[in-house]
Amino acid sequence: MIHFKRGDTWRIPEDDTLRPDSGDATGAVTYTSYGTTGDKPLFLGSVEKNNTGDWTAYDTNIWTATDSSFGAVAGQDVGSIIFNNEVSWGDWKLSQAELVEQGDFYYEEK
Repeated sequence: MIHFKRGDTWRIPEDDTLRPDSGDATGAVTYTSYGTTGDKPLFLGSVEKNNTGDWTAYDTNIWTATDSSFGAVAGQDVGSIIFNNEVSWGDWKLSQAELVEQGDFYYEEK
């Protein structure tokens, strides 16, 4: 049995996975939480970009990631960007020309 602390966030890379079907006939691997406070553990398949050093100013109120971790895997897409601990989120646009409101974003594979 594997225990994850309540209230913690775990980032699971694309090539890793939690396998509820792992184990064998003598004992299955199970996952649970521990602790008495906090929400259930949160498992995310996303990249964490919440430090100021993760971003570089590109233009007036337009920022670019400082590394290539977005889209690092061929065919990977940026689905959502969440700001300020889920206070607001980004709306994906097809091009930079469509960025008209705070929170709009687009992804350009390089």
